[in-house]
Amino acid sequence: MVPAKAPDSVPAWVRADSNLSGPSASIPFRFRKNLLIVQFRQEATQVERQAAVDLVSGSVVGGSGNDIYLVRVADPGGGSALVQASKRLQEAPDRVPACSPPIRASGASRYIPMRFLRNIVGVQFTSDATASQRQTAIDLIQGRVIGGPRAAGIYLVRVEDPGDGSGIMKAVERLEALPSVAGATPDLATTPND
Repeated sequence: MVPAKAPDSVPAWVRADSNLSGPSASIPFRFRKNLLIVQFRQEATQVERQAAVDLVSGSVVGGSGNDIYLVRVADPGGGSALVQASKRLQEAPDRVPACSPPIRASGASRYIPMRFLRNIVGVQFTSDATASQRQTAIDLIQGRVIGGPRAAGIYLVRVEDPGDGSGIMKAVERLEALPSVAGATPDLATTPND
């Protein structure tokens, strides 16, 4: 059953390195397996929330409050089921204003910031990106590299955020517009020491 209010918890498996996958044909960079991030409108009823989660045969496994839910969706591998589920939810009229696996799905997905992300964006550059292009991208979002490159060449970048996730979302959108960036996503796994 989908709760009327989003849980305020993140299960350990979401953050586990064993839950990382990709890049794949469906998702061109690293992503969290079997996970969608869904944000409902505040006025969405519990019945509407349940219908949306049922639409993708999902189950709520956590969230960050503020109507943002973590939804587990079975994906046999490669992320194609996540992309399809994201598209189905985005097409659900008036029920789901924003839905995203932590991936880019044909430009249709939106990334949903959550407070447990700690203002960190994972950035994967194209294989031909120069050091100058990487620095220009980081400067564009007024970020600070705090780790990386990790697996698949992902850099962890801390960005300013007023606490509502808007800074994370703007950083991801700006980065994705750059030809030197293969992918950008809020980081769900890393909690580095400051």
